Amino acid sequence: MIFDRWFGHPRFCASAAAIAVVLTSISLTTGFQVDDYIHRLLLQPPAEASGIEGRGLLEGRAPWDLFGFIPGGPEEIRRLIKEGLVPWWAPQSLRLSFFRPLTSLTHWVDYRFWPDRPALMHAQNLAWLALLVWIASRVYREAAGGTWEAGLATLMFAVDYSHGVPAGWIAARNALISGCFGLLSVYLYMRGRRGDRASAFAAPATLVAGLAGGEMSLGAPGYLLAYALFLDTGSVRRRLTGLIPCAAATLAWIAVYKALGYGATGSHMYIDPASEPLRFLRAMLFNAPTLLLGQFLLPPADVFGFLADALRPGYAAGAAGIVTILLLIMRGRLRGDAVSRFYLAGTLLAVLPACGTAAQNRLLVIAGLGAGGLLARYVARLREAREHPTSINAEGKASALERLTRRAILIIHLAISPSALIVAAYSTAALGPLLQRLADSFPQDSAIEDQKLMIVQAPTAFLFQYAASMNALDGRPMPEHLYVLGSSAAPLEIRRPDARTLVLRPSGGFLPPPGSPPAARPDGSFDRSAPVSPLHMIQMFDVLFRACSLGFTEQETIDLHGFRARILETDATGRLLEIAFEGDDSLESGRYRWMTWSDGELVDFDPPEIGQSVLLPAPDLPFAPSAR
Repeated sequence: MIFDRWFGHPRFCASAAAIAVVLTSISLTTGFQVDDYIHRLLLQPPAEASGIEGRGLLEGRAPWDLFGFIPGGPEEIRRLIKEGLVPWWAPQSLRLSFFRPLTSLTHWVDYRFWPDRPALMHAQNLAWLALLVWIASRVYREAAGGTWEAGLATLMFAVDYSHGVPAGWIAARNALISGCFGLLSVYLYMRGRRGDRASAFAAPATLVAGLAGGEMSLGAPGYLLAYALFLDTGSVRRRLTGLIPCAAATLAWIAVYKALGYGATGSHMYIDPASEPLRFLRAMLFNAPTLLLGQFLLPPADVFGFLADALRPGYAAGAAGIVTILLLIMRGRLRGDAVSRFYLAGTLLAVLPACGTAAQNRLLVIAGLGAGGLLARYVARLREAREHPTSINAEGKASALERLTRRAILIIHLAISPSALIVAAYSTAALGPLLQRLADSFPQDSAIEDQKLMIVQAPTAFLFQYAASMNALDGRPMPEHLYVLGSSAAPLEIRRPDARTLVLRPSGGFLPPPGSPPAARPDGSFDRSAPVSPLHMIQMFDVLFRACSLGFTEQETIDLHGFRARILETDATGRLLEIAFEGDDSLESGRYRWMTWSDGELVDFDPPEIGQSVLLPAPDLPFAPSAR
């Protein structure tokens, strides 16, 4: 058959890589997005810097250290809060710093040689994607031989929609680079264990290169362990001993990573398994089945972030049940098959490092290798049963349930997934119009350069640094400082006890845990307590900067430039309910420019008169139906 010749051809990997590139080539038109603006400021700062940009988003950062966003340390956090570069609610324990020198240097190349041509930067992403597919094809051929099964697995991997965001977003290139070198280390390890000494020596080095590209390469050792358990030969001792060089390289990298002060602490979105093992275990119980369902079937893991908290345990349990049923159905055809066990064990182990943050399919670049191989092997076994019923591997005629499962696999991975890959490659650009509209609504007069821009209400503070960066890169006037005072998707009460003070009290309190519903709108429009809502994902953005378990202390003060924040009231758990912002001057002083969020842009805000209060309705949410 033509598909046998095509899938089984040694050069099919080139065709699969080309298909992946064509499907994601829409990203060539999307330009810079989100974190790309931060990288541009670091590597190509404006000639005349002013305002918040003039103090630098990450002062003193080297070109190989573009992902050390918030290095941490009490003094540094206090400085960043005072400058308005991180939100006022950030704890002194906050650290969001990732050591990805190899990926950082590829961005340096971009901004050194074609700084104003984002299409070429996207093209570099596509080149890494093509290389990723080619390396995956080598692993499949090494595991399954030069058969059409390996070609089918390669095609499934090539069109996996999990690759869309890394391919389509310049700043997400780290997933592709770490994926390339991580999978290359798996391939070289397999070759080395089969007698190729050069590959055996190169495997640990490529694993370190993958880790230098990004933390996603921590999934690669899972495949090495799976290979030692199920495909390697010799005694158990010999097989486990063969893991020592790669294990030593991984542990050495982690030790250096920690010694240099990198990692994530104090954040609700990122969990360090070493320092918070119980919290990581709880996250794993939710995220692992969600990620596996998004990899093997549908829907993508990203939908988990849009669910209300009450639905999340049931969704995770349902995902675990569906994946278990799928594996049990396939088990009848794959029972006792060492290659299948290698694929499955590798996938399960590769998913675990991805459980330390919000569940997203873009974290599955390495985990997708085993999933694609396992599904292709199941399809191959069913075909063998149909065409060669007397084969030793046929195990009888396929049942109706098995045929239905095969059909679902092929439809999802060869029909739906390619379309979803196109959408995912373009998805980051969906934020572009919102950020541009927000940036355009910033004050444009020169007076703002000597003023503090005070945002009294917004659904999330997360978007403002990007909008400010866009304006800085365009050479627009920048505020002396930028502060988002009330970041909440709930109605906000604002009181004015004296000439220099505003008291803010959002309905339901500050920083609600992701998935929790705020108070409903007074007019009842747009039910944002719906079980599936963009609200729940937006809530995650603000707790990126503070873990929900970290409470506040009443009368605690936070120093800012020209004013201070003072905690007035908390609940029994330490969650903040009310806060006062006290200025050095009257709120009508020319030192301050007061604005608030309205339908995706900033509008002027007049503080209430002394002794008066005002209730602002819940702000419109990005990507949600307008209540107006």
